[in-house]
Amino acid sequence: MPTQFESLALFGMSRLALTTMVAAAFFYALAYLCSRLLLKLRSPMPYPYPPGPPAPSLILGHFGRLPMKKPWLAYMEMAKTYGDLIYFRSLKEHIIILNSHEAANDLLEKQARFTSDRPFGYALDSYVGWNDVVTLMCYSDRWRKARRTSHQNLSPEAVLKYRIIQVEKVHQFLQRLISSPSSGEIFHLIGRVSQSIMMSAIYGLNLEITSESKQDDTAQAARDIDDFGDRLLLPGGNTYKSIPFIHYLPFIFPFLPFSRMENSAKTTLKALKDEPFEASMKAWASGSSSSLVGQLVSEAKIRYRDEGKSEYLAEIESIKSMGLTALAGELQSLLSFL
Repeated sequence: MPTQFESLALFGMSRLALTTMVAAAFFYALAYLCSRLLLKLRSPMPYPYPPGPPAPSLILGHFGRLPMKKPWLAYMEMAKTYGDLIYFRSLKEHIIILNSHEAANDLLEKQARFTSDRPFGYALDSYVGWNDVVTLMCYSDRWRKARRTSHQNLSPEAVLKYRIIQVEKVHQFLQRLISSPSSGEIFHLIGRVSQSIMMSAIYGLNLEITSESKQDDTAQAARDIDDFGDRLLLPGGNTYKSIPFIHYLPFIFPFLPFSRMENSAKTTLKALKDEPFEASMKAWASGSSSSLVGQLVSEAKIRYRDEGKSEYLAEIESIKSMGLTALAGELQSLLSFL
């Protein structure tokens, strides 16, 4: 138990940290307004932004006002007024909604060299661990290495070697399907067979295909991560990450609702990344099962020999990221199909 003096010291430190963050946010807003005014005076944009709803706030823009529930319906309605391109500004982020196939093709396909990137590059993403998911990494040497690992082992040609596993799991699924007549049980079985194939192919772990609603920790973690990611990938869903020093909040004030959400995502991502990997390596070491992860780690040990080298550690991180991305992506693909 802390003494009264220690409690007062901790309280004083918390107040000091909060005051510092508020002051930093204020000066950030002031500097942002000044920089916008200077830019408009010195170098006005040669072309205006596309039309869009007027911003409710000069500083915040449309922050907190973008549709989050069934946004496609709201944007489809806005297109009747503003056209195929709709512009929003949320804090310092400029957001353009593409409301037609033609507009998306012109900007995202023909101009991919300039428009292709990831929205996850903030300090808060590093704290939570979103930058461990290959599809969310910003373009970098780390991304190229992780993408190469994933492509070499999970491409359409590479997964042909897992055909035996797929056939075995589908047979188990069909046997369970006969005794699971309700629609809820069938939906659960479809999810289980997909997860079971992925866990067996990548980690060599057997995930039982059953109609029971109880899920193992890994399957539930994958579903939780999918829920977190869905909210963040919506336009304006992750703008709050650009607020200065916000990545310190989950650590300094863990009791805040925002902090609990971010810390929960961090815990879930870490569990999904590390726990199947560790279980797979334990099974590989005991000889009870073979796996893609065990094979890749063994090859890395032979290639680098020194397990303390940065190259070896980077290789292990790429393997972990491949597995994490596969588990998270498998659930997203399944839910999109259903």
